[in-house]
Amino acid sequence: MAFFTLLERKIIGLIHYRIGPRKLIIWGISQPLRDAAKLLCKETIRNSYSKKIIYLFAPILGIVLIIILWFFYYFSSGEISSIKILSIIIISSLRVFIFLLTRWGSFSKYALLGGYRAIGQTISYEACLWAIILILFYFCEIPFINNYFIKFSLFLIFPILFLIWLFLWLAELNRSPFDIAERESELVSGYNVEYRGGLFTVLFIAEYGFILFVAYLTCRVFWRAGGIIETKILVIRRILVWIRCSFPRIRYERIMTLSWKIILPFVCLILPFVNIIV
Repeated sequence: MAFFTLLERKIIGLIHYRIGPRKLIIWGISQPLRDAAKLLCKETIRNSYSKKIIYLFAPILGIVLIIILWFFYYFSSGEISSIKILSIIIISSLRVFIFLLTRWGSFSKYALLGGYRAIGQTISYEACLWAIILILFYFCEIPFINNYFIKFSLFLIFPILFLIWLFLWLAELNRSPFDIAERESELVSGYNVEYRGGLFTVLFIAEYGFILFVAYLTCRVFWRAGGIIETKILVIRRILVWIRCSFPRIRYERIMTLSWKIILPFVCLILPFVNIIV
């Protein structure tokens, strides 16, 4: 995860015509380790009005969830079943409680507003994500699609579904251009504004670990034909960074309108036709 952050900074630097980390050892390869050491050595200053147990439990919950999710990487050799995907989506939906606990335990109005935005955005796009997963399950029940899916990749058959899938996960991950809940380019960083030092590092690890897991899940669902899984994850990860560098941030009300008035009706219109075909 640490070296993926270095890759992200390198790609952003190249796209924006800037110089990324390059002076520490070779190509700045030790920069993530130095950043982690600096954060872990910082003092954790807690608001005196914050709820201590909830304040500490939120980062712990984040790291526990990502560890549980990565168990699917080690125990998912061979075909990935619908039960596994449903289990992954159910566990990932518990990320909402991280935003809830961070804003509740921080006792800060800035964390409160960031948490509200994160919870509303995550729940809204999870509804669309469940619908697109149902469509994928229905498609795989078609004999021709199932045979073609085993030999090649679902991405080659339905590239539109792949784009919608990637689009929904970007919003679910609070990544650009949907990073309204956590705006690191501004003075106030949303729901994690009261976290610093080691606790901020744990939240950061949970966030980027989940991003890498989504890249792995996308490869297993859409790009299952040959190749090394790590190479495919790297390609998906670079696509996410490219999107972050290319599109401006969307206002919050437009994000919610896009979810409930455009994407969800579109997906719900596709679902009956697929059911009829099956």
